[in-house]
Amino acid sequence: MPLINLIQDQRLAAKKSERAARVFFMSFATVGTLSVLSFGFLLVLKETAENEASDLRVKAQQVQPILDEVEATNSEYNKLAPRVTTLTGAQETSTRWNRVLAHLAVHTPTETWLTTMRAMQSDVKKPVALTFQGLSKRQELVGEFILRLQGSTDLANVGLKFTQEKPAQAGNQIEFEVNAELEGTVEAQERNETKKEGKSA
Repeated sequence: MPLINLIQDQRLAAKKSERAARVFFMSFATVGTLSVLSFGFLLVLKETAENEASDLRVKAQQVQPILDEVEATNSEYNKLAPRVTTLTGAQETSTRWNRVLAHLAVHTPTETWLTTMRAMQSDVKKPVALTFQGLSKRQELVGEFILRLQGSTDLANVGLKFTQEKPAQAGNQIEFEVNAELEGTVEAQERNETKKEGKSA
């Protein structure tokens, strides 16, 4: 009887060992399969990434001539920008003076004549100062001349400096002097100073 019981125990132990071995084998096979699948998935990702990198390198080589051309154009523009700025400023100044002279040609009263016109700028932070000197038949015409100058958008702070009688062959005439400031000349200087400060910073 005791021998039979031992055999039964040995059989149960052997079955238990076989079950444990099967579970271990299945676990090992599952882990191995998952590892192989993960490795394959990572390999596919690596191949995809390498293909994308290769495509990007090809595209970068195709775009490089355009980038070089853009860089060369920007470099050329930076060289010419100061000249363009100077030319633009000169055109604005010429246009402003043309408007002032056209205004004088149209709005100077009859029997009033300009003999001298001066422009001076002693300080770049102040506008260009204009001086108009001339002769007129009557004081009223000098006042009308000042009012018409005030109507110009390019002139500011128009004011009379003096009037006085001046003997002439055709009779006494009124000699006058009118002062004004040229609009826009301070702003141009401030823009140039701001650009210079930006470059120095």
